[in-house]
Amino acid sequence: MKNLEKQIEMAERLAVVTQQVGFTLWQLQELEGVSAQYFVLLAQATKGMGLDAGNALEAKAKKRTFGATFQEMKKAALLPNDLPEVDGDIETGV
Repeated sequence: MKNLEKQIEMAERLAVVTQQVGFTLWQLQELEGVSAQYFVLLAQATKGMGLDAGNALEAKAKKRTFGATFQEMKKAALLPNDLPEVDGDIETGV
């Protein structure tokens, strides 16, 4: 009986961990999308360009990786200067 209780306890802990990981991944996906939108609105969109052109820019930006979008925002000076520098490639951390 103790073996079954231990398995149930371990399964419950695993469920909590996987829920937290899933929630974190969802938050990262949202951050990636919002960052792409932010980049398009502040660095690429022009006044009067129209909804279709803006949506096309956003779709293109969302196809890039978060690291690529981050680097583009950095080049466009859209990030605060007090952000810490990352050594190596932001994509791989190497």
